[in-house]
Amino acid sequence: MKLLLRVAGAGLLGLAASVFVLDGQASADDGRSCARTNGFIPRLCISLPLGTSVRRGAAVHMSSAVIQPVDVRIESGELAPDDTGAATIQAASAVVRYQAAEPEGAAEPAPVAAIVFDQADLHAYARAAAIRQGIDANLFVRQINAESAFDPYAVSTAGAVGIAQIMPTMHPGVDPTDPYASLDYAARLMRGYIGHFGDWRRALIAYNAGPGRLTPGNPHYLPLATLLSDSFGGGETKRYVAKILGR
Repeated sequence: MKLLLRVAGAGLLGLAASVFVLDGQASADDGRSCARTNGFIPRLCISLPLGTSVRRGAAVHMSSAVIQPVDVRIESGELAPDDTGAATIQAASAVVRYQAAEPEGAAEPAPVAAIVFDQADLHAYARAAAIRQGIDANLFVRQINAESAFDPYAVSTAGAVGIAQIMPTMHPGVDPTDPYASLDYAARLMRGYIGHFGDWRRALIAYNAGPGRLTPGNPHYLPLATLLSDSFGGGETKRYVAKILGR
């Protein structure tokens, strides 16, 4: 009788196992997985969260995976005499969370404060630059004041830059944003114009309107009277020279 009951129990167990386990493997979509049984021994079943299981062979990066706790239950039944109580379970439940790395926001450049140059120092440097070049320091200081009012950041509508209002395209050898270099350059330029054209008036015209205006044979040449009239440039050069020379 006991043998009959034992055989009947094993048959029912095999029928139940065929419903939940196919060849000892659970689908990735199964909600529950049981270990293969061999005879009438307790079944070790694991409940897997539906829709979140990882298929066998799927790569799981443990550094970014959250392993869900599994529900393990041992069903009632008699242990077979030769059963050691050890069962091999091949199941896992993992929810892989992929979190896109937040793009590092482009660091906004820190505002660069404009350098404030000491006006007294700039005036003193202009005088010293003129003296080094052997030209009248008082007239040179007046000239720079007429050019930019000693503003190192001055920019004209014509594109002249800096304290000495230098045209970068015409004078690429100097950084017009450097006031000290510009003052040295302007003093050297005026020394050259004075030596070439003979006096401060013509040298100032050359600095303001271009040396070609004073050079016969140059396509841009104009008589001195025209250059110092209101008809030329709206009288700008005329006023420029008068402001510096005082006449």
